Amino acid sequence: MADEFTYEVTPLFPIPIFNTKIQPVTNEVKQFLFNVEYERMFVGNGYYSTDKYILHKPECRPLYESIMYRLKLFTHDFLHITPDIEFEMTNSWVVKHDKGDWSQAHIHTNCLLSGVVYLQTDDKSGKIVFRKETNYPNLFPTGVDVDFTTWNVFNARMWSFQPHDNEMFLFPSTLLHSVNKNESDFERYSVAFNFFPRGKLGTKEFELQL
Repeated sequence: MADEFTYEVTPLFPIPIFNTKIQPVTNEVKQFLFNVEYERMFVGNGYYSTDKYILHKPECRPLYESIMYRLKLFTHDFLHITPDIEFEMTNSWVVKHDKGDWSQAHIHTNCLLSGVVYLQTDDKSGKIVFRKETNYPNLFPTGVDVDFTTWNVFNARMWSFQPHDNEMFLFPSTLLHSVNKNESDFERYSVAFNFFPRGKLGTKEFELQL
């Protein structure tokens, strides 16, 4: 007879990915974003807007406010960052992926938090994929290749989400992420953005005023 016992697994030092819905983006805002000037990415796998501060435009104010409201929920209500530290949106741009376009694994620089809102998607337009860095051994080091019967948030090397219209993700800027190939017959549109903290960081001799 097997021993009867209970157990608990503590998700120590997890990497948070904030996933939520925003207020539906109006057709007026979508059309403004769809029709801005674009340039082909130097990698050749998609387009982004030439304006890298697109959400600061008056036409995007409702979308900007919806994002900032949810950012505060994530940073202050969930992460419990002190209220005297605010996160400022430093830049933002529209991403357009035609059929066959994709996004390579990358991080965002000169920021602490990053995010994306999806404007036009379907089930064939590609998943967003988050990847564990090689030097982040939350369980086993990469050099020990242990097989698993089932993937979960503790043992996974990557995790994917199927995005939908008006869906928002927030995550640490250092977290590797990519987007799978757009297999849809129409363009995938999203808006990406970055944040940096403003306020007094640290205490006593370690204080830094930003």
